[in-house]
Amino acid sequence: MRLNRNIGGSIEDLADREEMRIAGRLKVARYWSVFGSAIVDLTDAREDPLSISDGFDPIRHRIRVAYDDDCLSISVTWRRDYQPTGDAKRGNTYLFKLAFRNLGV
Repeated sequence: MRLNRNIGGSIEDLADREEMRIAGRLKVARYWSVFGSAIVDLTDAREDPLSISDGFDPIRHRIRVAYDDDCLSISVTWRRDYQPTGDAKRGNTYLFKLAFRNLGV
């Protein structure tokens, strides 16, 4: 996927890049599933002289374990950002989500 971020003007300072995205979900039991995704920067110095990528640098990956039934949804997500983008800094992010369904019905 080639991202052309020529927005016009100086609103954003995001560079154009070529990237690959992959994601998948695996149901491991009746209510349990595992999700994973990754984004890899495919831009190299030949395509962009200002790029620090060697043509196969990770940008972000994410792993989520989730439980979903008719009444409850629980998930834990770990995300790793390798490159700062906008206001997102590089490093690890953890997310715990709890959602109740059909309350009061």
